[in-house]
Amino acid sequence: MNGKGAYLALDAMFVALCALLAQMMLPLPPVPANLTLLAVHLCALMLPLKHTLAVVAAYLLLGALGVPVFAGMAGGPGVLMGPTGGYLLGYLPCGAVTCLLQKRMHPMAAMALGTLGCYMLGTAWFMGMTGTALLSALMTCVIPFVLADAGKIALAHLLSRRLRSAWKGGGHPG
Repeated sequence: MNGKGAYLALDAMFVALCALLAQMMLPLPPVPANLTLLAVHLCALMLPLKHTLAVVAAYLLLGALGVPVFAGMAGGPGVLMGPTGGYLLGYLPCGAVTCLLQKRMHPMAAMALGTLGCYMLGTAWFMGMTGTALLSALMTCVIPFVLADAGKIALAHLLSRRLRSAWKGGGHPG
């Protein structure tokens, strides 16, 4: 398989992984806890920036078009444009920051900064949509997720190292 074909297959795999891991969730109000961030981090560690952004954009577009790829088999513009839609849109800066910084610092630090970007966009969006004050929004939408998101960062780092090792000499395009 040539480089373009390999990337197309990897891109499709990561879009599917985002959709699959979104379903592994706890339906906590107002923001469901799920594993999509793990898929975004893994994608950002394994693929170049343009492919990472394409994967996340395709995942978001599928959801916006009504394909039930978001947590709880949800989809449609109402989910994406709702009070927690900023956290979904935050996957874009999360993936971009992780891709851009992983070569300049430890990959786990890059993922932490990417997650911070997701938190910032999502929290600002949530506050704007609900009129919630910053501290309340952080206590509701960020603080309960920090420890689990740190675990996702550690797992993405471990998985990416194993995948890279397995792909050495095996035709990985990157």
